[in-house]
Amino acid sequence: MTALSHAQDTVAAHDAADYMDRSGKSTRHKARCIEAISKTQGMTAGEVGKLTNLGHIEAQRRISDLKNDGLVEYRGRRKCSEKKTQMSTIYLTTFGASVMGVRYVGRFNK
Repeated sequence: MTALSHAQDTVAAHDAADYMDRSGKSTRHKARCIEAISKTQGMTAGEVGKLTNLGHIEAQRRISDLKNDGLVEYRGRRKCSEKKTQMSTIYLTTFGASVMGVRYVGRFNK
């Protein structure tokens, strides 16, 4: 499991990260994000945040965790339908697809 805070973060950030971990909230949020991504690969963090009702920032944090866990990867960029800015698109990795039991959308099979 990856750290939810960094060494240079404030005490409040470390406390918040500890709470997210102890309460299981970060795990539940990661599950919501990967479920959404597995159903519609190629979404942006803004779109995942809207679909999961987590908001863009929380979704981006959990997607980052999923990337560190080897379940998702970033590919290319496009204009996000929610944020109206260029954002990275998110896809399951081969490992993520096997965990979620869905078809892997390979790098050239978009």
